[in-house]
Amino acid sequence: MGLCMLRNFCSAVVFVSAFSLLTGCGGGGSTSGGTGSPGTGTLTASSTSLTFPVTAVGSTSAVQTVSITNTGSASVTISGITSSDSNDFPIISNTCSNGTVLATNSFCTLTIAFKPATTTGYSASITITSNASNPTQTIALIGTGPIPQATLSASTITFATINAGTTSASQNVTITNGGTGPLTIASVVYAGTNPDQFIESSTCAAGSLAANATCTITATFAPTQTGTFSATVTVTDNALGVTGSTQIVTFSGTAVGPLVSLSPTGLSFASTLNTASAAQTVTLTNNGTAADAITSISLTGTSAGLYTITSNNCGSSIAIGGNCTVSITFTPTATGTFLAALSVADSAPGSPHTVALSGVGQTALAPIATLSGTTLSYPNTVPGSTSSPMSVTLTNTGAATLNIASIVLGVTNPVVFTQTTTCGTTLAANATCTISATFSPATTTSYTATVTLTDNNNNVANSTQAITLSGTGGSSTYHTLYVIPMSDNSVTPLYALINNATKTIDMTMYALEDTTFTADLVAACKRGVTVRVILDQNNEKSGNTSAYNSLNAQTGCSAVWANKAFSVTHEKSIMIDGTIDVVMSLNLQSQYYSTTRDYALVDNDANDYSADEATFAMDYAAGTPASGVAGTSDFSYQPGGGTDLVWSPTTAGADMMAIINNATKTLYIECEEFSAKTSPYDIVDAVAAAAQRGVAVVLVGENESNSYTSEYATIKAAGATVYYYSSSTGFYVHAKSVVADQGTAQEAVYMGSINYSNASLTANRELGVYILNNTAVSNPLAATLKATTIADESQPGVTHY
Repeated sequence: MGLCMLRNFCSAVVFVSAFSLLTGCGGGGSTSGGTGSPGTGTLTASSTSLTFPVTAVGSTSAVQTVSITNTGSASVTISGITSSDSNDFPIISNTCSNGTVLATNSFCTLTIAFKPATTTGYSASITITSNASNPTQTIALIGTGPIPQATLSASTITFATINAGTTSASQNVTITNGGTGPLTIASVVYAGTNPDQFIESSTCAAGSLAANATCTITATFAPTQTGTFSATVTVTDNALGVTGSTQIVTFSGTAVGPLVSLSPTGLSFASTLNTASAAQTVTLTNNGTAADAITSISLTGTSAGLYTITSNNCGSSIAIGGNCTVSITFTPTATGTFLAALSVADSAPGSPHTVALSGVGQTALAPIATLSGTTLSYPNTVPGSTSSPMSVTLTNTGAATLNIASIVLGVTNPVVFTQTTTCGTTLAANATCTISATFSPATTTSYTATVTLTDNNNNVANSTQAITLSGTGGSSTYHTLYVIPMSDNSVTPLYALINNATKTIDMTMYALEDTTFTADLVAACKRGVTVRVILDQNNEKSGNTSAYNSLNAQTGCSAVWANKAFSVTHEKSIMIDGTIDVVMSLNLQSQYYSTTRDYALVDNDANDYSADEATFAMDYAAGTPASGVAGTSDFSYQPGGGTDLVWSPTTAGADMMAIINNATKTLYIECEEFSAKTSPYDIVDAVAAAAQRGVAVVLVGENESNSYTSEYATIKAAGATVYYYSSSTGFYVHAKSVVADQGTAQEAVYMGSINYSNASLTANRELGVYILNNTAVSNPLAATLKATTIADESQPGVTHY
């Protein structure tokens, strides 16, 4: 054949005479047979823009193909292909690579897909360069990842006004995911000013809400008192692809009607027999917004007949803001304890309202056996060793002699409890004696026993009172946490530690004003124990002077004023006999034992004892003794950490930040001071950040004179729950404790003297413990904080922020 067979390179065919001639092959000839200018190549894309459908994150869309055709009159050489985003728009196949030559009317292809990494919109482009007359070809690429949305059917729900003590119909708010991707719900938190006045439920649990799906938040207004109340539900999710987005629904309602309080809520009558007691009075007050209609006022209970309503001025109703009184007497006809109740039926919520009545029938000369406690629970004790003794005080609070027939310890097998007593066969009126016992476990198991006291209590022959003993044989290392206030409003276990010391007692104490504790230390010196004490002088010298003088006046005892290099020596620790280490948040001030939340941890960890003792030796040497000659400052000394110890001003800041920053699920905090906001120990913002990342943060604190209102507001705005006390005459949160991720593998606990303040972290001598996975410490700490928020929320001076 006479045809030029170079692939697609012929540009024209001309027939001359009888010969078939092919001209312009490869070079682009002219149909006139002359030598005109060569032809030109032109590239044309089948599409200049590709739009991909919405594609799930991490998935790959269906591919789309673009053809690049040479529509010109000369061949074209492709010199390059570049993509502005090859990750999210991968090129699956490509026949248009660098150097590809396209003859006239020939083409190459690009096959492209969309693979989004996040829920957002994407745009990119592919650029093709060549020697064509139009040397640059651009193909726009457009794609969208699935974007969730969260739309509330309403953001505010106002309930109709109802009477206090009743319950409204429920109202719903629907959350709709109108987006193209799943809505991830991180949390649904019910909070606000008065959450206890509403009942909330939700189908919007943490998890995923599919596109176009809905969930429902339901609330019911159930006020227990009159007034205007509000609460919120905060849903945290990833709406519009933004992690941490929130949708907030506010519920509000007003309750009206009567609201009656009775004061006091219980009456205890003095002991008497066949003679009416002095009358006692109950006051009914209407604090509501409507008059309270009284149906009846009566006495109820098995012993109601022994009580008499001697006066009642309440009538048939109590006006708004009004009050009335009911007086009652008690006339027992036999010995014993008799219970009844005053019952008020009315139109106020909670009807009938009751006041508990209790009285004791006895002869004028009856003895009364009163025990200071009925249980003795011993700390974990190493098998083969003996605990410190624990005691119960027996007091004859009657007017006649108590005859004690026997005090008997029920024996366990093996014998692990040993009982002693100072009680004889009789106990005079108003006199006391003690019943004591020690615990010596044989193995690592739990033991119980009972001490039974037989006497003539209340003139009843062979009357019995029982004391239950319990203890567990612990491992070679034990940790025992004591929660203050204790049941006897004292620090009995700490007294016992001092009174049972046989060799040495070393103590560092910010405030030592408990005269019993000082007397016990002096008594220890008298029996041959070496006692050394460091007392703060920068803040507490006046309060510590009496103890300082008493100790230095006794042979074997010595006290020094703490090293003045520290702003304050705020540490509270005791080391006993080379084995027992005590770390506390507690000051030894007996006037606060019954009204202050504090903790004391007793352990026998040898590493902790050694590190604590070494630091004590340095601080003691740098103190000021009775001679007045101060030792050399040891401010630069680096205390050892032992197994669990945290020291200020060296490791405290970093450890406090770590326990907060590492929390992933829960963070329970009790703190007297909450003001640290200086880098690198910005505690306030670290707690807020924990709440923002989904950690359930609960803080119980002290806010005397509104000292920390702004700091509490910061963490509350981040999602934390805050309770605080502000009455200097009531309960006081002096504790410093943290429980992070309780019950998980990463559980961590802090307790000690270190406050969340800049001075405490960087300038004071402080000591605490940082313990991992120890339920003996974490469980009582967490339980105490939870009980405080539940039981004390309604008490005077407590605010649920």
